[in-house]
Amino acid sequence: MNTQDRVTINKLPTGVPGLDEIVGGGLPEFSFNIIAGAPGSGKTTLSHQIVFANATPERPALYFTVLGESAIKMLRYQQQYTFFDPAKLPASIRLYQPEPGCLGERPGRRSGADYQRSRKS
Repeated sequence: MNTQDRVTINKLPTGVPGLDEIVGGGLPEFSFNIIAGAPGSGKTTLSHQIVFANATPERPALYFTVLGESAIKMLRYQQQYTFFDPAKLPASIRLYQPEPGCLGERPGRRSGADYQRSRKS
């Protein structure tokens, strides 16, 4: 295979200073990334920082979670960070949590649209 036949893989910035250098210029575009670690290690914050750095209405981001806090609680906590932009919910950032009981998770999950509605009330 010569260099003309190779596919260029674009990289998406993580939004985290210094991390793009460590991971070779960013995360591969169109990749599926799982962030794992111990409770309280910053998985959710890192994930949200990446999502908020890249999501646009033309290229929305899907944040899929099956464990942890409810979406509304998670988003309220993330408001303390400078990367958080509530205007991106739900047009650019879409949160997905399966229906209660579907995967054995606790009931009471809410979406980004629920977050926007709760802010207005």
